[in-house]
Amino acid sequence: MGKFSSTQNRKFYLLLIVPVIFNIVLILVSMSVGRYKVDIKNILFLKNLTSIDRAVLIDVRLPRIMAAILFGATLSQTGAVYQGMFNNPLVSSYILGVSSGAGFGAAVGILFSSNILLIEGLAFIFGIIAVILTLTISRAKSESISLVLSGFVVGSLFQSFLSFLKYVADPYTKLPSIVFWLMGSLSQITLKDIVIIAPILVLLLVVVALFGWKLNILSFGDEEAVSLGENPRLLKRVLIFLTTLQSVIVVSFAGVIGWVGLIIPHTVRFLVGYDNSKVLVLSIFFGSGFLLLIDTLSRTAFPVEIPIGILTGIIGAPFFFVLIRRRHN
Repeated sequence: MGKFSSTQNRKFYLLLIVPVIFNIVLILVSMSVGRYKVDIKNILFLKNLTSIDRAVLIDVRLPRIMAAILFGATLSQTGAVYQGMFNNPLVSSYILGVSSGAGFGAAVGILFSSNILLIEGLAFIFGIIAVILTLTISRAKSESISLVLSGFVVGSLFQSFLSFLKYVADPYTKLPSIVFWLMGSLSQITLKDIVIIAPILVLLLVVVALFGWKLNILSFGDEEAVSLGENPRLLKRVLIFLTTLQSVIVVSFAGVIGWVGLIIPHTVRFLVGYDNSKVLVLSIFFGSGFLLLIDTLSRTAFPVEIPIGILTGIIGAPFFFVLIRRRHN
Protein backbone atom coordinates (compact mmCIF):
# COMPACT_ATOMS: atom_id res chain seq x y z
CA MET A 1 0.00 0.00 0.00
CA GLY A 2 2.84 2.35 0.92
CA LYS A 3 4.67 1.53 -2.31
CA PHE A 4 1.51 2.19 -4.31
CA SER A 5 1.03 5.54 -2.57
CA SER A 6 4.66 6.48 -3.24
CA THR A 7 4.24 5.64 -6.93
CA GLN A 8 1.09 7.73 -7.11
CA ASN A 9 2.85 10.68 -5.48
CA ARG A 10 5.77 10.48 -7.91
CA LYS A 11 3.31 10.43 -10.80
CA PHE A 12 1.53 13.48 -9.36
CA TYR A 13 4.76 15.49 -9.01
CA LEU A 14 5.84 14.49 -12.51
CA LEU A 15 2.48 15.62 -13.88
CA LEU A 16 2.95 18.87 -11.97
CA ILE A 17 6.47 19.56 -13.26
CA VAL A 18 5.68 18.90 -16.94
CA PRO A 19 2.95 21.57 -17.36
CA VAL A 20 4.99 24.06 -15.31
CA ILE A 21 7.94 23.68 -17.71
CA PHE A 22 5.53 23.79 -20.66
CA ASN A 23 4.02 27.02 -19.36
CA ILE A 24 7.44 28.67 -18.91
CA VAL A 25 8.55 27.75 -22.43
CA LEU A 26 5.21 28.83 -23.89
CA ILE A 27 5.38 32.19 -22.10
CA LEU A 28 8.75 32.92 -23.74
CA VAL A 29 7.49 31.81 -27.14
CA SER A 30 4.28 33.81 -26.78
CA MET A 31 6.23 36.93 -25.80
CA SER A 32 8.37 36.53 -28.90
CA VAL A 33 5.92 35.72 -31.68
CA GLY A 34 3.24 37.88 -33.26
CA ARG A 35 2.83 40.54 -35.94
CA TYR A 36 5.85 42.25 -34.38
CA LYS A 37 8.52 39.68 -33.61
CA VAL A 38 11.00 40.04 -30.75
CA ASP A 39 14.12 37.89 -30.49
CA ILE A 40 13.54 35.31 -27.79
CA LYS A 41 17.19 35.60 -26.67
CA ASN A 42 16.71 39.31 -26.02
CA ILE A 43 13.62 38.54 -23.93
CA LEU A 44 15.36 35.78 -21.99
CA PHE A 45 18.42 37.89 -21.10
CA LEU A 46 16.65 41.29 -21.15
CA LYS A 47 19.24 42.69 -23.57
CA ASN A 48 19.10 44.73 -26.77
CA LEU A 49 15.42 45.56 -26.33
CA THR A 50 14.34 48.71 -28.13
CA SER A 51 11.70 51.08 -26.78
CA ILE A 52 9.23 49.56 -29.25
CA ASP A 53 10.13 46.06 -28.05
CA ARG A 54 9.50 47.05 -24.44
CA ALA A 55 6.20 48.73 -25.29
CA VAL A 56 4.94 45.68 -27.19
CA LEU A 57 6.09 43.24 -24.51
CA ILE A 58 4.92 45.13 -21.43
CA ASP A 59 1.82 46.94 -22.64
CA VAL A 60 0.40 44.40 -25.11
CA ARG A 61 1.70 40.87 -24.70
CA LEU A 62 2.44 40.60 -20.98
CA PRO A 63 -1.14 41.46 -19.85
CA ARG A 64 -2.58 39.08 -22.42
CA ILE A 65 -0.28 36.22 -21.43
CA MET A 66 -0.99 36.72 -17.74
CA ALA A 67 -4.72 36.82 -18.47
CA ALA A 68 -4.54 33.57 -20.47
CA ILE A 69 -2.69 31.86 -17.62
CA LEU A 70 -5.04 33.13 -14.91
CA PHE A 71 -8.26 32.57 -16.87
CA GLY A 72 -7.25 29.13 -18.14
CA ALA A 73 -6.33 28.03 -14.63
CA THR A 74 -9.57 29.43 -13.22
CA LEU A 75 -11.92 27.95 -15.82
CA SER A 76 -10.23 24.57 -15.57
CA GLN A 77 -10.37 24.49 -11.76
CA THR A 78 -14.01 25.58 -11.58
CA GLY A 79 -14.91 22.91 -14.12
CA ALA A 80 -13.14 20.33 -11.98
CA VAL A 81 -15.11 21.45 -8.93
CA TYR A 82 -18.46 21.10 -10.67
CA GLN A 83 -17.57 17.74 -12.18
CA GLY A 84 -16.54 16.48 -8.76
CA MET A 85 -19.53 18.01 -7.00
CA PHE A 86 -22.09 16.57 -9.44
CA ASN A 87 -20.15 13.34 -10.13
CA ASN A 88 -20.53 14.08 -13.82
CA PRO A 89 -17.61 14.66 -16.25
CA LEU A 90 -19.95 16.36 -18.73
CA VAL A 91 -20.62 19.52 -16.72
CA SER A 92 -18.65 22.75 -16.44
CA SER A 93 -18.67 25.94 -14.39
CA TYR A 94 -21.23 27.55 -16.73
CA ILE A 95 -23.94 25.06 -15.78
CA LEU A 96 -25.62 27.46 -13.31
CA GLY A 97 -26.17 30.21 -15.88
CA VAL A 98 -23.09 32.36 -15.24
CA SER A 99 -22.15 32.75 -18.90
CA SER A 100 -25.68 33.54 -20.05
CA GLY A 101 -26.23 36.10 -17.31
CA ALA A 102 -22.86 37.76 -17.85
CA GLY A 103 -23.40 37.74 -21.62
CA PHE A 104 -26.71 39.52 -21.20
CA GLY A 105 -25.14 42.09 -18.86
CA ALA A 106 -22.31 42.78 -21.28
CA ALA A 107 -24.79 43.14 -24.15
CA VAL A 108 -26.76 45.72 -22.14
CA GLY A 109 -23.54 47.63 -21.51
CA ILE A 110 -22.52 47.52 -25.18
CA LEU A 111 -26.00 48.56 -26.30
CA PHE A 112 -26.12 51.70 -24.17
CA SER A 113 -22.44 52.62 -23.84
CA SER A 114 -18.97 51.91 -25.17
CA ASN A 115 -17.38 52.27 -21.73
CA ILE A 116 -15.43 49.06 -21.07
CA LEU A 117 -15.75 49.46 -17.29
CA LEU A 118 -19.54 49.62 -17.55
CA ILE A 119 -19.61 46.59 -19.82
CA GLU A 120 -17.42 44.54 -17.48
CA GLY A 121 -19.35 45.76 -14.43
CA LEU A 122 -22.75 44.81 -15.85
CA ALA A 123 -21.41 41.43 -16.99
CA PHE A 124 -20.20 40.78 -13.44
CA ILE A 125 -23.48 41.89 -11.83
CA PHE A 126 -25.77 39.87 -14.12
CA GLY A 127 -23.53 36.81 -13.87
CA ILE A 128 -24.01 36.91 -10.10
CA ILE A 129 -27.75 37.54 -10.50
CA ALA A 130 -28.08 34.48 -12.76
CA VAL A 131 -26.51 32.18 -10.17
CA ILE A 132 -28.58 33.69 -7.35
CA LEU A 133 -31.72 33.01 -9.41
CA THR A 134 -30.57 29.44 -9.99
CA LEU A 135 -29.99 28.87 -6.27
CA THR A 136 -33.33 30.50 -5.42
CA ILE A 137 -35.27 28.33 -7.86
CA SER A 138 -33.50 25.17 -6.70
CA ARG A 139 -35.39 23.94 -3.64
CA ALA A 140 -35.90 20.23 -4.29
CA LYS A 141 -34.51 17.43 -2.16
CA SER A 142 -32.33 16.11 -4.98
CA GLU A 143 -30.23 19.24 -4.90
CA SER A 144 -27.79 18.30 -7.66
CA ILE A 145 -30.56 17.52 -10.14
CA SER A 146 -32.48 20.60 -9.07
CA LEU A 147 -29.45 22.84 -9.49
CA VAL A 148 -28.73 21.53 -12.98
CA LEU A 149 -32.35 21.96 -14.10
CA SER A 150 -32.60 25.41 -12.51
CA GLY A 151 -29.34 26.45 -14.16
CA PHE A 152 -30.68 25.30 -17.51
CA VAL A 153 -33.89 27.31 -17.05
CA VAL A 154 -32.08 30.47 -15.92
CA GLY A 155 -29.49 30.12 -18.68
CA SER A 156 -32.22 29.73 -21.31
CA LEU A 157 -34.05 32.77 -19.92
CA PHE A 158 -30.99 35.00 -20.18
CA GLN A 159 -30.18 33.59 -23.61
CA SER A 160 -33.65 34.71 -24.73
CA PHE A 161 -33.07 38.17 -23.29
CA LEU A 162 -29.71 38.26 -25.06
CA SER A 163 -31.29 37.24 -28.38
CA PHE A 164 -33.78 40.09 -28.01
CA LEU A 165 -30.96 42.60 -27.43
CA LYS A 166 -29.11 41.29 -30.48
CA TYR A 167 -32.32 41.66 -32.50
CA VAL A 168 -32.82 45.32 -31.56
CA ALA A 169 -29.11 46.29 -31.65
CA ASP A 170 -27.76 48.43 -34.46
CA PRO A 171 -26.51 45.87 -37.04
CA TYR A 172 -23.59 48.06 -38.12
CA THR A 173 -22.13 49.14 -34.77
CA LYS A 174 -23.54 47.48 -31.66
CA LEU A 175 -24.39 43.99 -32.94
CA PRO A 176 -20.86 43.14 -34.15
CA SER A 177 -19.46 44.26 -30.78
CA ILE A 178 -21.92 42.05 -28.90
CA VAL A 179 -21.19 39.04 -31.10
CA PHE A 180 -17.42 39.53 -30.84
CA TRP A 181 -17.59 39.83 -27.05
CA LEU A 182 -19.63 36.63 -26.79
CA MET A 183 -17.00 34.72 -28.77
CA GLY A 184 -14.36 35.41 -26.10
CA SER A 185 -11.15 37.38 -26.49
CA LEU A 186 -8.19 38.60 -24.47
CA SER A 187 -7.37 41.47 -26.83
CA GLN A 188 -8.89 44.12 -24.54
CA ILE A 189 -7.02 43.10 -21.39
CA THR A 190 -4.70 45.77 -19.98
CA LEU A 191 -1.99 45.74 -17.34
CA LYS A 192 -4.31 47.73 -15.08
CA ASP A 193 -6.90 44.94 -15.35
CA ILE A 194 -4.29 42.36 -14.39
CA VAL A 195 -3.22 44.36 -11.34
CA ILE A 196 -6.84 44.38 -10.16
CA ILE A 197 -7.91 40.81 -10.86
CA ALA A 198 -4.67 38.79 -10.45
CA PRO A 199 -4.55 38.91 -6.61
CA ILE A 200 -8.25 38.00 -6.41
CA LEU A 201 -8.02 35.07 -8.83
CA VAL A 202 -4.79 33.72 -7.32
CA LEU A 203 -6.34 33.84 -3.83
CA LEU A 204 -9.47 32.06 -5.06
CA LEU A 205 -7.40 29.42 -6.87
CA VAL A 206 -5.53 28.62 -3.65
CA VAL A 207 -8.65 28.62 -1.46
CA VAL A 208 -10.64 26.38 -3.81
CA ALA A 209 -7.68 23.97 -4.15
CA LEU A 210 -7.77 23.50 -0.36
CA PHE A 211 -11.31 22.11 -0.67
CA GLY A 212 -10.08 19.12 -2.70
CA TRP A 213 -10.34 16.59 0.13
CA LYS A 214 -13.82 17.84 1.06
CA LEU A 215 -14.83 17.41 -2.57
CA ASN A 216 -13.69 13.79 -2.27
CA ILE A 217 -16.15 13.37 0.60
CA LEU A 218 -18.97 14.89 -1.49
CA SER A 219 -18.26 12.38 -4.25
CA PHE A 220 -19.34 9.55 -1.90
CA GLY A 221 -22.87 11.00 -1.74
CA ASP A 222 -24.73 13.21 0.71
CA GLU A 223 -25.53 10.42 3.20
CA GLU A 224 -21.93 9.31 3.41
CA ALA A 225 -20.79 12.93 3.76
CA VAL A 226 -23.17 13.45 6.70
CA SER A 227 -21.90 10.27 8.37
CA LEU A 228 -18.37 11.66 8.10
CA GLY A 229 -19.38 14.85 9.88
CA GLU A 230 -19.78 17.15 6.85
CA ASN A 231 -22.73 19.32 5.91
CA PRO A 232 -23.02 18.60 2.17
CA ARG A 233 -25.59 21.32 1.51
CA LEU A 234 -23.46 24.01 3.15
CA LEU A 235 -20.28 22.71 1.50
CA LYS A 236 -21.88 22.81 -1.94
CA ARG A 237 -23.11 26.37 -1.37
CA VAL A 238 -19.63 27.50 -0.32
CA LEU A 239 -18.05 25.90 -3.37
CA ILE A 240 -20.70 27.36 -5.65
CA PHE A 241 -20.10 30.81 -4.16
CA LEU A 242 -16.33 30.62 -4.66
CA THR A 243 -16.47 29.17 -8.17
CA THR A 244 -19.16 31.65 -9.20
CA LEU A 245 -16.85 34.50 -8.23
CA GLN A 246 -14.08 32.88 -10.26
CA SER A 247 -16.24 32.29 -13.33
CA VAL A 248 -17.94 35.65 -13.37
CA ILE A 249 -14.61 37.51 -13.13
CA VAL A 250 -13.29 35.62 -16.14
CA VAL A 251 -16.45 36.11 -18.21
CA SER A 252 -16.63 39.80 -17.29
CA PHE A 253 -13.14 40.51 -18.62
CA ALA A 254 -12.76 37.97 -21.43
CA GLY A 255 -16.24 37.09 -22.63
CA VAL A 256 -17.50 33.53 -22.92
CA ILE A 257 -14.67 31.00 -23.31
CA GLY A 258 -16.16 27.56 -23.50
CA TRP A 259 -14.85 24.00 -23.22
CA VAL A 260 -11.79 24.73 -21.04
CA GLY A 261 -13.68 23.79 -17.87
CA LEU A 262 -14.90 20.61 -19.53
CA ILE A 263 -11.99 19.04 -21.36
CA ILE A 264 -9.05 19.94 -19.08
CA PRO A 265 -10.43 18.51 -15.77
CA HIS A 266 -11.50 15.34 -17.55
CA THR A 267 -8.04 15.00 -19.10
CA VAL A 268 -6.41 15.52 -15.70
CA ARG A 269 -8.65 12.86 -14.12
CA PHE A 270 -7.68 10.46 -16.89
CA LEU A 271 -4.01 11.04 -16.02
CA VAL A 272 -4.07 11.20 -12.22
CA GLY A 273 -7.29 9.51 -11.14
CA TYR A 274 -10.22 10.78 -9.13
CA ASP A 275 -8.47 12.29 -6.10
CA ASN A 276 -9.87 15.83 -6.24
CA SER A 277 -7.12 17.23 -4.01
CA LYS A 278 -4.73 16.43 -6.88
CA VAL A 279 -7.14 17.19 -9.71
CA LEU A 280 -7.84 20.74 -8.48
CA VAL A 281 -4.12 21.52 -8.33
CA LEU A 282 -3.14 19.96 -11.65
CA SER A 283 -6.11 21.55 -13.42
CA ILE A 284 -4.60 24.95 -12.63
CA PHE A 285 -1.41 24.27 -14.57
CA PHE A 286 -2.92 22.23 -17.39
CA GLY A 287 -5.67 24.82 -17.90
CA SER A 288 -3.28 27.76 -17.91
CA GLY A 289 -1.03 26.13 -20.50
CA PHE A 290 -3.96 25.11 -22.67
CA LEU A 291 -5.53 28.57 -22.85
CA LEU A 292 -2.17 30.28 -23.35
CA LEU A 293 -1.49 27.94 -26.27
CA ILE A 294 -4.92 28.64 -27.75
CA ASP A 295 -4.51 32.42 -27.37
CA THR A 296 -1.05 32.33 -28.94
CA LEU A 297 -2.43 30.40 -31.91
CA SER A 298 -5.41 32.73 -32.20
CA ARG A 299 -3.20 35.77 -32.79
CA THR A 300 -0.36 34.19 -34.77
CA ALA A 301 -1.61 31.24 -36.84
CA PHE A 302 -4.07 33.15 -39.02
CA PRO A 303 -3.96 36.34 -41.13
CA VAL A 304 -6.42 37.95 -38.69
CA GLU A 305 -6.95 37.26 -35.00
CA ILE A 306 -9.50 34.54 -34.27
CA PRO A 307 -11.54 34.81 -31.04
CA ILE A 308 -10.31 32.14 -28.63
CA GLY A 309 -13.87 30.98 -27.95
CA ILE A 310 -14.00 29.72 -31.54
CA LEU A 311 -10.74 27.77 -31.28
CA THR A 312 -11.63 26.20 -27.93
CA GLY A 313 -14.93 25.12 -29.50
CA ILE A 314 -13.21 23.60 -32.53
CA ILE A 315 -10.99 21.56 -30.23
CA GLY A 316 -13.57 20.95 -27.53
CA ALA A 317 -16.45 19.66 -29.68
CA PRO A 318 -14.59 16.58 -31.02
CA PHE A 319 -13.29 15.91 -27.51
CA PHE A 320 -16.83 16.13 -26.15
CA PHE A 321 -17.98 13.63 -28.79
CA VAL A 322 -15.25 11.17 -27.76
CA LEU A 323 -16.17 11.73 -24.10
CA ILE A 324 -19.82 10.86 -24.72
CA ARG A 325 -18.85 7.74 -26.69
CA ARG A 326 -16.60 6.56 -23.86
CA ARG A 327 -19.33 7.26 -21.31
CA HIS A 328 -21.85 5.07 -23.15
CA ASN A 329 -19.44 2.21 -23.93
